Amino acid sequence: MADDRWLFVSDAHLTPGDEVRQGELARFLLDFPGLTHLCINGDLFDFFFGFQSREMAGFDTILAALGELTTRGVTLHYVEGNHDFCLGPRFAARYGARIHPNGTALTLGDQRVWVEHGDLANPEEHLEHLFRWLFRTRAARLLAEGVGPARLQRFGRWLDRATTGAHYTIRDTAHPCFRGYAARRIAAGYDVVIFGHAHVPGDEVVEAAGRRGRYLNSGDWLAHRSYITWEAATGFRLHNGGRPGNGPAPGEPREPG
Repeated sequence: MADDRWLFVSDAHLTPGDEVRQGELARFLLDFPGLTHLCINGDLFDFFFGFQSREMAGFDTILAALGELTTRGVTLHYVEGNHDFCLGPRFAARYGARIHPNGTALTLGDQRVWVEHGDLANPEEHLEHLFRWLFRTRAARLLAEGVGPARLQRFGRWLDRATTGAHYTIRDTAHPCFRGYAARRIAAGYDVVIFGHAHVPGDEVVEAAGRRGRYLNSGDWLAHRSYITWEAATGFRLHNGGRPGNGPAPGEPREPG
C-alpha cells in the first residue's frame, strides 16, 4: 500500500480509428511513472459494447495499452459509464480488468472511497437514464449479439449525436446535482467520492449529515486533460492539465459555498 500509485481518468470518448487521440492517451498511461492501479471511471469510448466472442473495431491502440499495463502488473478497474456497456467477462479476461457496472467502493489509506461514473446524478437526464437501463437489459444483449459490432457501433454513434448537446465537451461549470449526489454518499459514510461524467474537473469539501467529506471529479480527457491521483504520502490530487484557471489548484479542496 505504501508504494501504491493510483490514477483515475474518465470521459476520453475515444472514437473508432482516431489514432491521434488514442495514441496520446495510450502514451500517457504507459509512461505514467510508478503506476500500480488504474481506474477508468467510465466513457473511455464514445460507444462500446462488450460482446461475448467479438470486439468492436477501431480501438486497437488504446486496448493494446490496457493489455500492456496489466501485463506489467498494473491493477485495472473499469467503472462502466453511459457510453460503455456490458463489458462482461470477455473484456475482463482479455485485458485483466475488474469490471464495475455501477461503481465500486475502495479503501485507500484510512479513507473509504466511492467511485462512480456519475451519469445518474442529474434527474433531468431522463433519456440518458432510459438508454443506460435499456442497454444493460438481457434483451439488449441478445439483440446486440444478433446485430453485430459494426452496425451497433454505427447506431451508438448516431445515438450519441442525437442526444448530446453541441457544447457538451467544452463545459466550464458543472451542474450542482453532482455535488448533491456526492453529499448523499458522504452522508452514507464515505470520506471521498469520485465521479466523472460532468466534463468539468472538481475538488470540493462537502458536509452532509454531520460528516465532512471530499468530492472529486476527474473532468475529461477531451478539453481539460484532467485526472486524479492517489499516493499514500500525498493523498488525492486533482490535475487539470488542459485548461488552467478552471477551479482550484490540484489537491486544494474548495470550501462549499
